[in-house]
Amino acid sequence: MDGFIVHGIWVLWVQEGFQAGQCFGLGLFEVVVYDNRIEFGGEGQFVFRPCDATETEAAWYSAVTSEHTPTALVLTRQNLEPMAGSSREALKGGYIIDDCEGTPELILIASGSEVALAVHAKETLAAEGQKVRVVSMPCMDLFEEQSEEYKESVLPREVRRRVAVEALGSFGWDKYTGLDGKIIAMESFGASAPAGLLFKKFGFTVEHVVEVAKSLK
Repeated sequence: MDGFIVHGIWVLWVQEGFQAGQCFGLGLFEVVVYDNRIEFGGEGQFVFRPCDATETEAAWYSAVTSEHTPTALVLTRQNLEPMAGSSREALKGGYIIDDCEGTPELILIASGSEVALAVHAKETLAAEGQKVRVVSMPCMDLFEEQSEEYKESVLPREVRRRVAVEALGSFGWDKYTGLDGKIIAMESFGASAPAGLLFKKFGFTVEHVVEVAKSLK
């Protein structure tokens, strides 16, 4: 990839290619399709995990317009439902995809297919009288490039009850959940079964997200 761009030499292994792209300052992009857990990313590159077609379009636009930063689009083979609140705001890395009136009591943060879980969990909690905001975070690195004012508007410091949901590793999410929040993520590797069974086994269900949210004080 990088070698092809710079010298006409094809670099075969994805990770090494992206590392070289960071050094060369190339606008390289790669589309990655996965079944369940994948650990991919690193400093100096953008990794997008979009929740639906709208966010995928935003991720693609970011990739093809980036001149100096490698970009990975980490997509799923699952059938994803369109999210009513998804938009080009995904270009900011993180944004409010579903909100409540006034200041939220709880914030659910997610990426990829887990955004739908967060939105449906919010519906359950809202029906019980809780004020809940859902934040889609397809690209942490882009979110960190935004102004402090914008980040505060999405994740206000005063709201300490937070749950992050992602069917990958938990690395990086503690920055957004804080000491008072919780993370629903993968802490193991190697299980193989239909996606629905695995999601239920590891707690990636609306019911479990609601249970974890209610456990926060």
